[in-house]
Amino acid sequence: MKQKSGIKIWKALGFFLLSYLFLSIPINKKPLFDYLYFLTSPATTPMYTAIKTGTSNGWRATEHFTAKLFSNSVPSENNFYADSVKNKTAGIEKENIKVEISPSSDREEPYTDQEKASIEKALQEN
Repeated sequence: MKQKSGIKIWKALGFFLLSYLFLSIPINKKPLFDYLYFLTSPATTPMYTAIKTGTSNGWRATEHFTAKLFSNSVPSENNFYADSVKNKTAGIEKENIKVEISPSSDREEPYTDQEKASIEKALQEN
């Protein structure tokens, strides 16, 4: 297998060198490539411009989407989140429990008195 892939690489390199040499042939003190470029540039220039514009528009859209995606990934410090348990088989008691959670950076103590009481009650029941 390695011999076949090595041969393919050498073939590709050989074709590249032959193409390079062919396009470098001087005609009227100009390489053949310049004449071919002159003939094909009316078609290739708009294609290149369209590809460049499409790529830059896609990049800008990706940047915008990424910024939008991550702009709300970290909660702001002023937001409070309410969490509730609606399943009667879950939680400490068999009733709906509603807890408000605020960012921990606002607190001096790790738990409020209400949270401490709730934790103690849960530990006593179990």
